[in-house]
Amino acid sequence: MDDWISLVYGKMRTFKARSVQVIHHTGAHGQRYEVDRSHERMLESLVESGRRKIRTYMMKTGTDERHLKAFDLDEYKAGWTHIDVPKSKYDNR
Repeated sequence: MDDWISLVYGKMRTFKARSVQVIHHTGAHGQRYEVDRSHERMLESLVESGRRKIRTYMMKTGTDERHLKAFDLDEYKAGWTHIDVPKSKYDNR
């Protein structure tokens, strides 16, 4: 469900910081919880609902047609892979 915000706001309103590296040390510390994918099937309808709410707000505040169309066409497609990092000598700092 972490992708929800990127999918709702679109690529033009989402960015991936190039200077920040996130490392998940699940290999060193174990995973704190089981991933619950039972709500995954709801993601599409939640994204559609969120985008509809943003578009409604844009229309209420007088956003011009050009920006509305840009929002409608803007899609975010995740382009990363998740890699667990095994325990290393640096994990005990």
